[in-house]
Amino acid sequence: MRFIIGGWALLVLAISLAPLPIKRELHTTGRMHAAGHFVVFAITAFLLCWKAVGLQAKLPRLVAAVVFALVSEALEKLVYHPQFEWRDVILDTAGVLAGFIAATFAQRSTGVDEQNAES
Repeated sequence: MRFIIGGWALLVLAISLAPLPIKRELHTTGRMHAAGHFVVFAITAFLLCWKAVGLQAKLPRLVAAVVFALVSEALEKLVYHPQFEWRDVILDTAGVLAGFIAATFAQRSTGVDEQNAES
């Protein structure tokens, strides 16, 4: 799972820092930009929380996901923008919360418990 999360994080950063023509080709700009932020960070939080049982195990992972959002936006600011895009961080954070909720419900519906989960 760590390789999946690491690969996912690298993919997210690569797309975030890709040249604008590539971003346009991937449709990560324009009207889908906001939805993209939300979905990407929902997936990020889901991957981080899927095997974590209980709020105590999930909370550091949620913080890590939000920190990842902040770092990726800071890197984007250095590469592209004159201003830090707080709106994107808010969308990312909303996605993190959605991913946490989805992971929690998925755990309950599939029977993931403390005996077969990583904390």
